[in-house]
Amino acid sequence: MTMRATTTQGIHPLRASFEFLRDPFGALERARERGELVRTWLLGWRVAIVSSPELAHEVLTGPIEVWHKDRIVKRTGGVFGEGLLLAEDEVWRRQRTMLNPGFRHARYEAYAQVMLEEAEAALAGWSNRGRIDLAVEMAAVTLRIAVRTLFGRSLPASRVAVVGRAFAEISDFLAGVLANSPLPLPRWLPLPAFQRYLAAIARLDAVVAEVIAARRRDGAGGDDLLALLLEARDESGSGLGDREVRDQVMTLLLAGHETTALLLISALVLLGIHPHERDRVEAEVDALGRPPRVGDALPRIEAVMAEALRLWPPAWVLSREPTRDVELGGHRIAAGTVVVVSPWALHHDPRIWGQDAGEFRPDRFAEGTPPPPKGAYLPFGFGGRKCIGARFAEMEARLLLARWAQVVRVEPETRRLPKLVPSVTARPAGAVWGRVWRR
Repeated sequence: MTMRATTTQGIHPLRASFEFLRDPFGALERARERGELVRTWLLGWRVAIVSSPELAHEVLTGPIEVWHKDRIVKRTGGVFGEGLLLAEDEVWRRQRTMLNPGFRHARYEAYAQVMLEEAEAALAGWSNRGRIDLAVEMAAVTLRIAVRTLFGRSLPASRVAVVGRAFAEISDFLAGVLANSPLPLPRWLPLPAFQRYLAAIARLDAVVAEVIAARRRDGAGGDDLLALLLEARDESGSGLGDREVRDQVMTLLLAGHETTALLLISALVLLGIHPHERDRVEAEVDALGRPPRVGDALPRIEAVMAEALRLWPPAWVLSREPTRDVELGGHRIAAGTVVVVSPWALHHDPRIWGQDAGEFRPDRFAEGTPPPPKGAYLPFGFGGRKCIGARFAEMEARLLLARWAQVVRVEPETRRLPKLVPSVTARPAGAVWGRVWRR
């Protein structure tokens, strides 16, 4: 697919910024209609919006020394520090190498056991015909899984609740104007939003420091990711200090639960809206005759998950900033430009997916269906900086959806996907209510 390159120079920057603040998802789709690469100013930032698979692929597979994370996303450094999400160049390579063993196939059976135990615990807590907030329930179960696989043990429910509330408050702040202003305001200003944000980080830090200190005191052995972090050594034999471990834990806690929670919400809502697709999923999981396992063939669930991630990509934007002037598809991009690759715009492009791009059709990803063009489908990013936990998240969602479909049906109280709020991820603006029916 090739689209004519144009610019937004005819649109006043204030208008572009207003449209983005009012409806960021719609603004990205409108930018896509203007061309494959659209230049403008958004909220005072010089921006180039990429809306073709070819250019998206070129950015995301480019040299990591050239395509750094942009200065806007790096404002989340107060939360994630210099963890894998924000690290650059050799620091990033060192961290990725040290973390890779935690995401090898040999560890996944142990992770799957935790996932299935938490799936059963969730079922036990849902009463027949009971009303649940899917946003709350999915965040809770995936956070419990993230805590257990990361720390190797459960935390008291009160501590898990502290972590969940803190991440929610941080996400609220990062979605706001103060966090995205081109003029970085010092966080020590006595503004309520800053105070809530800093207090949430402090509560997270306290929980993480407590766990790290206890593990160092008791010995680092174990099969969990924290044990891996504490035992890992680079080529020089150096390990990670407490601050480095803290930054990785923060990154893995967020990445390890929020994306999966959002995928579960969207899949459950979409299956509830489309009972014929739910029937196909139920037939597939019922044929197992037992709870699902890691190696089970579940192509229907996988197609549902892929289509849910297309319609609602949690990572709705992937942004980079070139460290020097570059050529991108024949266009010159100045160093320091925020280059926005939007999975949201690409996933909803009718030129890629057809005129029914806004509709839920899992058959787009059925076995034997030709894959989309490279760069057109980016639920976990692409290239060297693709999410290290993509396989973990997909396995988790696959096992939970399969087990739940064997036992219950979730009937959403809405006939469409919820309104979304743009933050680090695209998350629901409020509650997502549904009723649980025992099959």
